[in-house]
Amino acid sequence: MGVIKTITANCKDCYKCVRHCPMKAIRVAGGHAEVIDELCVVCGTCVRMCPQGAKQVMDSKGAVRELLASGARVVLSVAPSFVASFAGVSPGAFAAAARGLGFAGIFETAEAAQYVARRSLATVDDCAAPAIATSCPVVVNLVERYYPHLLEHLIPVASPMVAHGRMLKSCMGSDVKVVFAGPCIAKKDEAGREETFGAIDAALTFQELQDLFEQAGIDPIAAASTATMPTIVAPGGADCADCA
Repeated sequence: MGVIKTITANCKDCYKCVRHCPMKAIRVAGGHAEVIDELCVVCGTCVRMCPQGAKQVMDSKGAVRELLASGARVVLSVAPSFVASFAGVSPGAFAAAARGLGFAGIFETAEAAQYVARRSLATVDDCAAPAIATSCPVVVNLVERYYPHLLEHLIPVASPMVAHGRMLKSCMGSDVKVVFAGPCIAKKDEAGREETFGAIDAALTFQELQDLFEQAGIDPIAAASTATMPTIVAPGGADCADCA
């Protein structure tokens, strides 16, 4: 199932999405514009350009609610750009608000970036030059679907999101459930890929996370602030090389 679907009742046949899709991955069927999943790189251009809100991104809020209600330990891996999306909310207040939703721990995805960077430097010679970083799932989708001759240029290292999910499960136990929150809808697609499956149990956009706060009656700005965002440390100082 694709990440972006068309709400036909909202589609007014303006075809603005067709004109602006950089990959021409939208066709007109039954009088409405629909995304061709096998051609879509999940860049989100059609979602931003649609004036009617007819392009709907996969909603992961229900899956997250189920995880939080399941009794399992659920932790949140949050992209560092949360400070921009939740303007005026301190890291401590953000963590307190997330705990109010039921998350057992809140960690910054950037914690895995150092491991990804080191692993990338160590393996960059294993791919053809020039090397292409694989932190962005849109770039990976673009190469795989439109430029397969460049596959050998992709650095064989997981993105910080995937590496962080693996790190958290390695350090906290395989039974822990990891929810990612960030600004990019393509992370939903990445979380469901066969080669990364299991690292992230659900991926939210920041808007979805804000919706969860509002539905729970939680105001992150007013949340009682904890000291700082916690940091996960690999046992014994290990660098979690296998996570990336």
